[in-house]
Amino acid sequence: MLGYWSRYCPNVKVMGRECPSVRGLGPRVSQCASSGIGKETARVLASRGARVILACRDRARGVEVENELRAETGSKSIVFMQLDLSSFTSIRQFASEFLTQEQQLHVLINNAGTINANNYQTTEGYELSFGVNHLGHFLLTNLLMDRLNESTPSRVVNVSSLAYRLGVLNFDNLTQSEGRIKSYTRSKLANILFTESWLLNWKTPG
Repeated sequence: MLGYWSRYCPNVKVMGRECPSVRGLGPRVSQCASSGIGKETARVLASRGARVILACRDRARGVEVENELRAETGSKSIVFMQLDLSSFTSIRQFASEFLTQEQQLHVLINNAGTINANNYQTTEGYELSFGVNHLGHFLLTNLLMDRLNESTPSRVVNVSSLAYRLGVLNFDNLTQSEGRIKSYTRSKLANILFTESWLLNWKTPG
C-alpha cells in the first residue's frame, strides 16, 4: 500500500526513531487494535509496561487478541473494551464506561482506517469511511479530552496516510460515497486537518 501511494506522493520522507520506555505509563486507548498497526502498537506498548485498552468493534476478535497479547507479553494490563466507531451511540457508551473504569489516560491512539467498497453508511447516515476514520475519532477524542488533560503529560496520536494528499473535502456531501478511493483519501485529509486545528486550539483554547 505504501508503494501505491508513494507513486503519487514521491516527496514524502518517512523517518523513525527509537521509542522511549513507557514503563509505568497509565492507560492508553487503541482503536481497531485487532490487527495490523493497532495490534502491533498494543503489543509493543504492553511489552514495555503500559496499561493497554484494546478498543475493537468485534467482541470475539477483541477477546481473542486480548488473550493472545497477554500470553505473548506476559502482561495482565491488557483489557478489551467494545467500540464501534460507525455508531455515535457506541462511542458515547465506550467513553462513559472508560471514564468510569479508568482514572488516567496518557495516550489516545486514533488508528481506525476503513475503505468503503460498497457505499455503506454509518448509523447516523454518514459515508462509512468518513464516519469511521474521522467523525468517530473526532467524537471520541472530544469525549475523552478532559481525562487526557487531567493525566498530563498526555497526547493524542491520529494515524493518517500518505493518501491525504489526494483528498478533497466536499462539505456538501458527507453522506454519499464518491468512490472507495476518493472517500478514503477524503477521510485521511480530514484526519490531518483535525490534528492541525486541534493542535492550535489546544495551545490556545478558544
